[in-house]
Amino acid sequence: KDFSKSFDTNAEKLKFKKLIELKVTGDFPDTKNLVEVVKKQKPVFILLPNYSKTASHVMSAIQTSNSKIIFVGSDGWGDSKFGFVQNGDDVSEIEGITVRGLPPIENGLKVLSIKGELSKADMPASGPGLAILKAIDSTVDLLCKSKPKTDEQFKQAFITKGSSLYSAPWGVSIYKLSEGNLTFQKSM
Repeated sequence: KDFSKSFDTNAEKLKFKKLIELKVTGDFPDTKNLVEVVKKQKPVFILLPNYSKTASHVMSAIQTSNSKIIFVGSDGWGDSKFGFVQNGDDVSEIEGITVRGLPPIENGLKVLSIKGELSKADMPASGPGLAILKAIDSTVDLLCKSKPKTDEQFKQAFITKGSSLYSAPWGVSIYKLSEGNLTFQKSM
């Protein structure tokens, strides 16, 4: 919902015209009405920030009626390792992009100062794992640079440096859906 609201706000600034908004629920929603609306409205793209199983099901149903639609999703689609969009329900002909908060693990590790300390067993397998490592990395930086001796000194160091140390350094990452695969394109 947050991604959708943010998208609507920014799309309005670009003078995009919203044709319709339909809410779907469940992993396998009834898509009959949705397909009819898409046939009638003929959108250029469809914002589909749903969970990957739902998104895959909806894309597959809509694809049969219009192969030129581009789908736009959020981190709920997953990536090439996690989720149901990657090689999902007949998505091999579907084109789209997904905007995620985290890059692939190997790209995300490049900005962490503790990366040289990690063994293969310590490597995160997912975006949330990378985010946890970033929090640990930030705490190591905070402690090593400020060397607080008391709770109050730690608190002051956190107040002073916390917002810069604990902010995600990656921006957002764009992944492309093509030929059934989600591939990382770039971070912005």
